[in-house]
Amino acid sequence: MVPFSPGGAVDILARTIGRQLAAQMGQPVVVENRPGANGNIAPELVANAAADGYTVLIAANGLATNTTLYPNLPFNVLRDFAPVAYIGYAPLILVGAPSFAAKSLKELIAMAKAEPGRLTYASAGNGTSGHLAAEMLKYSAQIDVLHVPYKGGAPAIVDLIAGRISFMLLDPLQAMPHIKTERLHAIAVGSPKRIALLPNVPTATEAGLPGFDATVWWGFLVPAKTPKEIVARLNAETNKALADPAVSERLAEMG
Repeated sequence: MVPFSPGGAVDILARTIGRQLAAQMGQPVVVENRPGANGNIAPELVANAAADGYTVLIAANGLATNTTLYPNLPFNVLRDFAPVAYIGYAPLILVGAPSFAAKSLKELIAMAKAEPGRLTYASAGNGTSGHLAAEMLKYSAQIDVLHVPYKGGAPAIVDLIAGRISFMLLDPLQAMPHIKTERLHAIAVGSPKRIALLPNVPTATEAGLPGFDATVWWGFLVPAKTPKEIVARLNAETNKALADPAVSERLAEMG
């Protein structure tokens, strides 16, 4: 179960790992997208699914942050889920379309301060990693920019490339294909150190925001009452899939 629309980072990871799991286990792995409510629909469905190991949630930062943003969630993260496997993490990349005038973080901040509220940034929804990272950028740089939330990363990127949105903070899985084809321009990375995929792009700290650190993580979960032996099997199979040379190479290419 993917909490966001097709084409985003969570969806890409689910399909990449799902194909390998299907090959290993001799069972079809069906990826089902249930976007909406800032990623809360899929977790609710998984929390109420049969605890037999056949329904797995791929989760990201939003699963943790939504507990503070939505006080009346129909599920409890700590009570209703059992963790299966940690998939990994990636730094977020601040990107804009080639038509966006700011080519550096310093220029972006100067533009925002010159015309407060005019610049816009997109996210995959309220409370997602891109949203919270951009709010952290606003706070750190003391700027006023407008948030435009979408139902997933893919539709947001469409408007970003078209120039209808000023900038966005994206994980490498979604950003790198567009950076390589020059449909997006990398302005800064949200990690403490430069990343191998973009050695010439400065970190936000280098660009004048010391301590700015924005990353996204992913993991698999199942309903809380899933038998431990099934959780252990899924854990072993997921770790085996992640260690597969083709999968690990693919993930490395995506950052």
